[in-house]
Amino acid sequence: AIFKQTITFEQDIPREKRRMRIAVALFYFCLGLCFSSWASRIPDIKTRLHLGDAAFGSILFALPVAQFLMMTFSGKLVTQYGSRKMLLFALPLYTICLSNIGLVTHGWQLAVALFLFGLSGNVCNISMNTQGVAAEKLYKRPIMASFHGGWSLAGFTGALIGLAMINLKVAPYTHFWIVILVVWIIVWRNNKYLVPFQSTSNQEEPRRKFFSRPDSTLLQLGIIGFCSMASEGAMFDWSGIYFKDIVKAPSSLVILGYT
Repeated sequence: AIFKQTITFEQDIPREKRRMRIAVALFYFCLGLCFSSWASRIPDIKTRLHLGDAAFGSILFALPVAQFLMMTFSGKLVTQYGSRKMLLFALPLYTICLSNIGLVTHGWQLAVALFLFGLSGNVCNISMNTQGVAAEKLYKRPIMASFHGGWSLAGFTGALIGLAMINLKVAPYTHFWIVILVVWIIVWRNNKYLVPFQSTSNQEEPRRKFFSRPDSTLLQLGIIGFCSMASEGAMFDWSGIYFKDIVKAPSSLVILGYT
């Protein structure tokens, strides 16, 4: 009975709303595919640059620092210009920053590339999740988990693509551009279906402070988010290196550490 009700409900949803949901999910997939492509080649890039663990760890710190610094500005940009416009602006920049990572020849260049990758990625994240919230409001039921599922699926897909590229001895730069072209095609075919911008700002509202002290509930949520992201970041950044340097897995299987 539940299955029949679900089918009936989906059939009752206008085609435009379904198309918006698919488009938003595909943009989640694109963002996850770009990030997983970088993560899948971390061991190769570390080896190519001849970096030790301490130096490489310091360089990797550039990405979360950029994301943290951009967080407040991303929200303001999305509020002012709309999530659709900012997503279509930031995602192409994100892909270009990914390609730059494949070109680096020195540690400082990698730090700069990751910093820019983090800046554009944060704008993409805020814009994309705002699109997810807007699509969820159109559906009038919880569907956000399906969008994040698209990001997770992209993680596995990116790892499998990375595994194939490593086995074929494809350089990271070429690998990244293959992924970028796929992402651009998806964006080109689906950008018109994103949820349109609906301004919720009120010109008569008092000007908000740049920084407000968080209450205890928000602070607790922030601590939980910090701990979860710290463990997730360690897994993303170091699992492949662990498989390569400690486990001594063959190069063709190192990527499995990421999955």
